[in-house]
Amino acid sequence: MKIVILAAGKSTRFSGGQKIFAPFWGARVIDVLLSRVAKLEAEVSLVLNADNFGDFGGESYNEIEKILQEKNYGTGAAVQAVVEKSGTCDGMIVFPADMPLIDSQILLRFFGLNGGQNDVGCDVCVGIARMPEGFEQYGRIILNNGKLAKIAEFKDHPEKTDFINTGVIFLSAKAQDLVTKLAENTYGEIFLTDIVELAKMAGLKVDCIELDSAKMAGFNTQSEYSNLLNLAQKQFRQSAIDSGAIFLDSESVFLSFDTKFEPGAVVEPNCVFGPGVFVRSTAHIKPFSYVSNCDLSGIIGPFAHIRSGQVDQGAQVGAFVEINRSKVAKMAKIKHLSYVGDSEIGENANIGAGVVVCNYDGESKHKTNIGNRAFLGANSTLIAPITIGSDAFLAAGSTYSQSVPDGEFSIAREQQVIKTNWKKQPK
Repeated sequence: MKIVILAAGKSTRFSGGQKIFAPFWGARVIDVLLSRVAKLEAEVSLVLNADNFGDFGGESYNEIEKILQEKNYGTGAAVQAVVEKSGTCDGMIVFPADMPLIDSQILLRFFGLNGGQNDVGCDVCVGIARMPEGFEQYGRIILNNGKLAKIAEFKDHPEKTDFINTGVIFLSAKAQDLVTKLAENTYGEIFLTDIVELAKMAGLKVDCIELDSAKMAGFNTQSEYSNLLNLAQKQFRQSAIDSGAIFLDSESVFLSFDTKFEPGAVVEPNCVFGPGVFVRSTAHIKPFSYVSNCDLSGIIGPFAHIRSGQVDQGAQVGAFVEINRSKVAKMAKIKHLSYVGDSEIGENANIGAGVVVCNYDGESKHKTNIGNRAFLGANSTLIAPITIGSDAFLAAGSTYSQSVPDGEFSIAREQQVIKTNWKKQPK
């Protein structure tokens, strides 16, 4: 089983650069797509152009065959490049790289158990869908007595049809042999969609499968990109609700493509979830909080910012508190106006208002450890690296640069001085 992703287009209609690198709720469009495809046990070929080929050199792309499309004039030329380099296979499914919502289960419909044939047993199988609102410029599907007759470009057939071409096409080994015979059309390009008529002329079986249009959406323009982002949020929210999450106002909550919820997690209005967030069943996210790269079981917000870390059950990270690369253990409290970075905070510790952990010395980040039941008074400043022992008590309004042993009381204020007759006397 082989999957071919077409990513060699120049994105001339998209003003934001190459569209496959556009941000898509926590990652780039292409990376969201590849994360979905990775769920399938299939060989993956990524067709690239000379401008973006160098952007796929990291370790995360080692398992993907990268193919340079030297002649950038059409989808047919892209698949020709794949066949020329890798040869034919039992079954190949081809689709564009601008479809980050594609479902791996949908792709499995194109592969059966017999020699790579799909579930309707044909050599060329086209994925079609009902035309979704906001995506009217997709290619048209022309049917004849319910059978696939032709795929027409929007510019050749602007009239609406019942179905659009999703861009997903299955090719058997026989159909892949025909790919080399695809020729330039009147636009000076080679279209893979011409394989439909070519296969019919060769006596191969051609058919189509209706797919969920919401999961097949891609984009070419800024308007279509905006529509796709909105469509994605609807799907993400519904998936979270289906998993048992409780949203008090789902329309005001924004999720990333990989946000995960356990049943019973509560999310109040106007929260944003960056990538890499796991919200446990005991978590309660209060309004106007932003969280990313974290594992949450406690109470977060309102107006909290967690860049990365872990907040355990019963812990509280309150208003205008920022957490980064830190763990907050069970029942610990950081209820307002604090910054905590590179820290381990023990169970039942209390971090007073305005506490700042100074974790960066201008060159390196340093760790802070705060023990169980430690009490840090308001407006305390901790200069890392430092350890505050269990049951230690730190007085408010102090700057601490030395560790405090278990159970000890520490104060680091300058002595208060009161000046009398301090006003200047009149001349």
